[in-house]
Formats: sequence, structure tokens, C-alpha cells
Amino acid sequence: MEGNTLSYRTLLGEKGINLSGGQKQRICIARAAYQETEIVLLDDPLSAVDAHVGSHLVEKCLLSGPMANRTRILVTHQLDVLPKADLILVMDRDNNNEGHIVQQGTYQVSLD
Repeated sequence: MEGNTLSYRTLLGEKGINLSGGQKQRICIARAAYQETEIVLLDDPLSAVDAHVGSHLVEKCLLSGPMANRTRILVTHQLDVLPKADLILVMDRDNNNEGHIVQQGTYQVSLD
């Protein structure tokens, strides 16, 4: 193996210590893609990858590809994916530090 190129046969250290944050994120997404579940929960999977990789993951894994025919719940701070979402929920905390939905709808409705 040359450089930082990983193959599917690469041995990972304990808790993935020899991987970058972006590599860990991509492995988690790949694991979710290979699971045969009806619902996929993704907690900020694009946070540690660059914009190009994030766009590729959204287009080729979430919208088409292995996760396309599943219910996908995506928690993200990446606002550029919002136009591709079927439903958007915006959450905030109240004075008691309890989370609540403060806005919901589609991207188009939120623009109107």
C-alpha cells in the first residue's frame, strides 16, 4: 500500500486511530450503505469531509445508489443539501434546554 491510500483490506487500529476524521465518516457511511435496513439515521455524516466528497456522497449514496430506496433521516449543518430534502425540520432549545421543532416544511416552502 502506497501513501495514505486505503483499500478494503486495510487493517484499522484500535478505535480507528490511524484514520482521519473524514475517513472514519466515510467508513460509517459505507457500513450504513451495506446494511439492509429500511431506515437509515445519519448524524452529521458530512461534517468531516470536504465539499466535493460530501456532494458525491449525497448524490451517489443517499439520493441514488445503496440508500436511495430507504427512509433516510439526515441531521446536518450543511445547508447546501436542504434543497434535496423531502422534508426539513429546524430544531432549537427552549429556556429549559428542551428541544423543539420550530419550523418545518420543504425547501421551496421556506423560500416563499
